[in-house]
Amino acid sequence: MLHILVVDDDRDTTEAMRILLKLWGFVVLTANTGAGAVKAADIFPPDVVLLDLGLPGMDGLAVARQIRQFGGKQPVIIAISSHGQDEDRRRAREAGCDHFLLKPLDPDELKTLLQALEAVRHPHA
Repeated sequence: MLHILVVDDDRDTTEAMRILLKLWGFVVLTANTGAGAVKAADIFPPDVVLLDLGLPGMDGLAVARQIRQFGGKQPVIIAISSHGQDEDRRRAREAGCDHFLLKPLDPDELKTLLQALEAVRHPHA
């Protein structure tokens, strides 16, 4: 089972995502700030980070760069943004994001991606 860190400054969004992901059988932790996300990823090493790029203060790109500096097993970072131009995707990739999803999230697309990641990370689950 995947351990997922959901990062979004909108508390309603993080709570809705937490509920949905738990229903799908994942272990979920949430953070509402960039600094909180970095701390949570250090304490609770996730398999996957669902990362809103538009965080106030420390944005998602800075969070991704800091998480990539951690040693050990690296999580898959899925950038989430309402801006999906080529430049936005390039900047996310350069910051260390592995995937890019547009808001509003398509639950079926997210579930398919997470199931594929789970099959790779935990093939005997």
